[in-house]
Amino acid sequence: MSIGTSGGEQPRSIQSELFSFVRFINRTQQTVDLFWINYAGDREKYTTLQPGCQFGVDTFATHPWIFRDAISGKPLRVEGQEVFYPQPWDPGHSRQWKDVFIDLSVYSLKDICKQVVSSHYTSEQLKKLSPVIPSDLLLELLHRDPSVPGYTVSQS
Repeated sequence: MSIGTSGGEQPRSIQSELFSFVRFINRTQQTVDLFWINYAGDREKYTTLQPGCQFGVDTFATHPWIFRDAISGKPLRVEGQEVFYPQPWDPGHSRQWKDVFIDLSVYSLKDICKQVVSSHYTSEQLKKLSPVIPSDLLLELLHRDPSVPGYTVSQS
């Protein structure tokens, strides 16, 4: 479980006196939107980073951050995670920003295929393909998470 969450709850910031100083570095070829997750669990856009650019921020260890491709809205990763929780600053050391690298998310071949199929077929069309699509895959396609980019087909 991460700081600022409990169980399966959405990430959100919580009060803290544990300072953290980070420098987000965009290692992708995409323009990236940086969002701080506030105390209510809502996204607050902090800045937009062009490829190769960086942004330093004074934050807290209990303040989560997320990163999205500015055009597609697809999630990006920091340290292999979609939600980044800064490490607390050690007051015994000088105040220095920790470099944190923003990278592309890696999707499985199955997820990519589901995104492509979902972008080309409605739910009704998918149901007609049931003789040729394995039933477990068809269920995933019909009951997809609407918050996942590429899964935009309306459900029946």
